[in-house]
Amino acid sequence: MFLDPLTIILLLLIVATVIIVIKSIRRRKNPQLIADRSQAQIEAQALAMKQWQAAYALANPGQPVPPPPAMAFAGIGAGERTNTLAILALIFGVLGGYLAIIFGHIALSQIKRTGENGGGLAMAGLVLGYLWLVVTIFIAIIAIVQLNATGRIM
Repeated sequence: MFLDPLTIILLLLIVATVIIVIKSIRRRKNPQLIADRSQAQIEAQALAMKQWQAAYALANPGQPVPPPPAMAFAGIGAGERTNTLAILALIFGVLGGYLAIIFGHIALSQIKRTGENGGGLAMAGLVLGYLWLVVTIFIAIIAIVQLNATGRIM
């Protein structure tokens, strides 16, 4: 069975994307560690609320202790967000857009800086974007050679 070059390139794109996504999934953080860290942060916040209530009771003797002010869950949810540009890189990579290359590089730099998720998505988008670029150059070279062989290009 003979496959044309475009089919082979498409199959290589699919295999490369699957490999990158599998590697990304394997590199994910251990969910138990995330749960332990979140539990420790919740316990720290509960301790801070108790300390606030004790300080209020000392400062205002005889007054009922109001509910504590809203305290932000510092750190909870940080790093659990997926980078938007990484998602766009993968979408444009699958659809054949060259914006996948630009979005992928920007997403990787943002992920390094912010610690967001999506490194595998950005890398898959980059691979697909560069493969689309190679395919386009390959097709352009074939077209030029064919046109030159027929004498239509001087």
